[in-house]
Amino acid sequence: GAQTGVEHCELPAWDAFDRHVLRFYGFFKEAVVESNLENYRVRNIVFFYYLEDDTCHVIEPRQDNSGIPQGQFIRRHRFPAPGGGYLKPEDLQVGSELQIYGRSMFITDCDAFTRAYYEQAGLEQGPAEVSELDPFNATRDAMKVNCAAAPRTYEKMYREVMLGGGHVNADMQQFLENDRKVLRFFCIMDDLATPQFERRPFLILYFLSDDKVEIREMYPLNCGR
Repeated sequence: GAQTGVEHCELPAWDAFDRHVLRFYGFFKEAVVESNLENYRVRNIVFFYYLEDDTCHVIEPRQDNSGIPQGQFIRRHRFPAPGGGYLKPEDLQVGSELQIYGRSMFITDCDAFTRAYYEQAGLEQGPAEVSELDPFNATRDAMKVNCAAAPRTYEKMYREVMLGGGHVNADMQQFLENDRKVLRFFCIMDDLATPQFERRPFLILYFLSDDKVEIREMYPLNCGR
């Protein structure tokens, strides 16, 4: 600085690391005592570490029909470290266990930005680990693969009608087979009615459950509409 005549100042952490977040993936086990079908549940988590102020927070991705409240698991604040003090970036390592308020959380993976940050700091993260599968999730996966009844073919429906039954509600059958199945198309419209030429993006959704169509305009940021 003295030779060049230019003064260099060090930016504060809240400015230098603004919006820089380390993201880790992991899970922890929780005992289940109310059910005779399972004795433990594996709960997946996403761990966020904010470099600007060394605060953390943990969320649990929502899962359909899990029976437990999910979402924000631990609010954002500085987490205490097991050995005293507060948690630091060097305490987070893929393939290791993290003790947070009496829970043992196993870190399985991290995102690309987090790996690049540690490589730049000279601390490489380990390879991604496979998350453990509990009896509940194993049952849910088996339900998606296995079908309880034989597929409803036209021949089966014909033979049921010949035997005096098989009067199927066509609309209900279509809903049961195609519920939550949506075709999505991206399109644009050249708006020539405005004084200035404008190309407006749209989203077309076709719902297979009832053959309905929905058109949404994808508003750009600060468009004024």
